[in-house]
Amino acid sequence: MNKTLHQKLTSKYHYANSCLFTETSKYDIIATQAQDMKILQLAINDLLSPRPEAINRILEMSRML
Repeated sequence: MNKTLHQKLTSKYHYANSCLFTETSKYDIIATQAQDMKILQLAINDLLSPRPEAINRILEMSRML
């Protein structure tokens, strides 16, 4: 257990500012995610409560069988 790590693993240069996103881009990402979640929520609600036209079409198709 007294082994040391190889020098390649211990002597890596770390950048001082390694942040991938700036403050403004973080807020843009959050706003985009909020819009996507709103669209998904609308789609979920539509799937859980189908429109009357869709129900009528399904009933018509079942009568044809």
